[in-house]
Amino acid sequence: MEKEKEIVFGKKTLVIPSENDKIRDIFKHVVDNDADIRYNIDGATIELVKIYPNISKTTVARVIRTSKELKLFSGCDLLVEFSGELWDVLNDDVKKIVMEHELLHVQCKVNNKTTEVTYHLVDHDVKDFKSIIEQYGIDWFSEIQNKSIELYPVGTDKDDDDVIKEKEKTFVKLIRL
Repeated sequence: MEKEKEIVFGKKTLVIPSENDKIRDIFKHVVDNDADIRYNIDGATIELVKIYPNISKTTVARVIRTSKELKLFSGCDLLVEFSGELWDVLNDDVKKIVMEHELLHVQCKVNNKTTEVTYHLVDHDVKDFKSIIEQYGIDWFSEIQNKSIELYPVGTDKDDDDVIKEKEKTFVKLIRL
C-alpha cells in the first residue's frame, strides 16, 4: 500500500495523497462524469495536494498552472490544492462539487500550427460556473462556509480583522450570484 507523502514548509504541511486516497476517487468520478472537464484535461498531468492546516482560512481549493520550470522538474501541468482541515470535514457530495468547480477552471488550447496543447485557467462565467449553479443551485457553498466558521471561529486569531474582511468579500461575491 502506497503511503502519502508529506512536506513541511514552515507552518504548512503539504500532503500528496496516496493512490488509494478517497480524494483520487472523487477526482476520477468528476472526470468520468463530465465530458467538458474530460476534454479540457485530456493529456494533462494533474497532481492533487492537501495543505494543512489550510491554503488560507477563506480558500477551500484552488487550481494552479505550473510554471515551465516546475513542469520540467515535476512533469506536472496542473496542481489542485485543497485546504486539508476543511476538505476533511466536508461531505462527499460537496467535495465532488468543489473538485468539479476547480477542474472547470482548466481549459486546453491547441496551437493550430504546432498542435502543441497548453492548459490555461479561466475565470468563473458568473462568479461561479453556470453548470454548477444549474446542477447544484447557488447554495452549494453554504456547507463550506459553515465548516470554515466552525474550524476558524472569529476572535481566536490576531489576524481576525483580515479574515473577517476576506469572509465578507467571499460572502458578498456569493450573494451576488
